[in-house]
Amino acid sequence: MAKIKSPLGFDQRGGVLAVSRAMRESHAYKSMPATAKVMMDLLQLQWRNDRPVGYGVREAAKNIGCALNTAV
Repeated sequence: MAKIKSPLGFDQRGGVLAVSRAMRESHAYKSMPATAKVMMDLLQLQWRNDRPVGYGVREAAKNIGCALNTAV
């Protein structure tokens, strides 16, 4: 049986990262460095209800493309 392609523009198994407009428009968010914003998205990708986030500094530095001290 052929697999039916989803009409939606994203992978249903992977889900969607949703960020509120209020947070994106806040002064605190706008004043954050770009690496911190990327880190927020990476941590949200790792988050699950049933287990703690297991994301290390070296892994973050590698995925963001920054120095270890920046990832810390």
